[in-house]
Amino acid sequence: MTSLAARLGESRHASVLLRRLRRLGLCDLRDLIAIAVQRGCTHYRSAADGSDANDPGRDVLADEELAVALLTGEHPFDPVALRCAAQLVSGAGIDSHRLSFLARRERCERALAHIARAGMAHDEKDREFWKALLDSLRSPQPVPPGVLPHWTRFAVLTGVQSGGRREIKSVWLRARR
Repeated sequence: MTSLAARLGESRHASVLLRRLRRLGLCDLRDLIAIAVQRGCTHYRSAADGSDANDPGRDVLADEELAVALLTGEHPFDPVALRCAAQLVSGAGIDSHRLSFLARRERCERALAHIARAGMAHDEKDREFWKALLDSLRSPQPVPPGVLPHWTRFAVLTGVQSGGRREIKSVWLRARR
């Protein structure tokens, strides 16, 4: 199976963060998704089916670390992991500077910047967060269209009937606390 790094045309990085998570018994991408679901990424509940992962707690694994772990190039490419990471970083209390530091260290800046660019353009409620994140990521090279999930996969699109018109609105997915 193709790794996320290979899909992005990058060399695969041996993640220090993933080694630490494996020592905690979190050996699989499904386990990381399951923990994100436990932390409020309920939109992806079905993707966590079959995992018996126990959340070690935010004091052991911060949300920023979990998001970066979902984005590391060492994993097989799984669009759900990227979508789940997008929802997790959209939750309350995320530190954009810590997140960008971890992304640089784990070499997943391009995937995170892809999410941040989509958030900047389509998340009406938190553009300042996305701008701060993009500024701290130092503008990594954009990902070509079609390589990573489209921005619509990070949001829910709703159709509203108003006077016979169909109006499409997007609501950015956020982790629920």
